[in-house]
Amino acid sequence: MTKGYNVFDAIKDAVTGNLEFADDDVVKNRRALCDSCEVRNTTLDMCTVCGCILPAKIRLKESECPMEMW
Repeated sequence: MTKGYNVFDAIKDAVTGNLEFADDDVVKNRRALCDSCEVRNTTLDMCTVCGCILPAKIRLKESECPMEMW
């Protein structure tokens, strides 16, 4: 399983001025899906599959769910 768009991609995009954020509806939908996901670490609010911190991951336009939920 590949990690797709990851923290290194986000840093590169931030440095080059290409970082894009998802719109509010997309963020709300992703949040709802992540909140119901069985692999979410609820204490740390992170994905245990890819290791991403969810409040940041769900806001990045190019990010993808490793569980293919969004």
